[in-house]
Amino acid sequence: MGAMTVDELVGADRCSPEKLTKLQRFKWNFLGTLALILGIIGMALPVMPTAPFVLAAAACYLRGSRTMYCWLTTNRFFGLIVSDYLNGKGVSWGLKLLSITFLWASLSFSFLFFELPPWTLLAIVPAAAAVSTHVIRLPVKPSRSSLRRRARGRS
Repeated sequence: MGAMTVDELVGADRCSPEKLTKLQRFKWNFLGTLALILGIIGMALPVMPTAPFVLAAAACYLRGSRTMYCWLTTNRFFGLIVSDYLNGKGVSWGLKLLSITFLWASLSFSFLFFELPPWTLLAIVPAAAAVSTHVIRLPVKPSRSSLRRRARGRS
């Protein structure tokens, strides 16, 4: 699956930012910014995932502003991860390991050092298990070293 252009992703007609009113574009950009803020908060809080919010921000920006969409998919923090995910290229083993480790470590920390009601365990653990399953099932992006070995003819 090759990289898709913004026009291909939007459908080039109905949802194109140019065909929306200013109020509609404002609503998409507002929702995108809200989702991005929640994604950034999710980087620090164990109960909030980052990736779904950042992907939601990309979807909103795609409809509200090509500039914001291009900024999000090319910035140094989220750009490569978002564009690889949207293009079906997957994520690296290291990012998978880091994501799952941080998720479960922060959940464990929360339950060990904060007095949380027992029902939160029943709510959060299945959600964390679902997120872990999703991350595990993502395609693995080849590492740079394996790509270099392939290019040299060694496998």
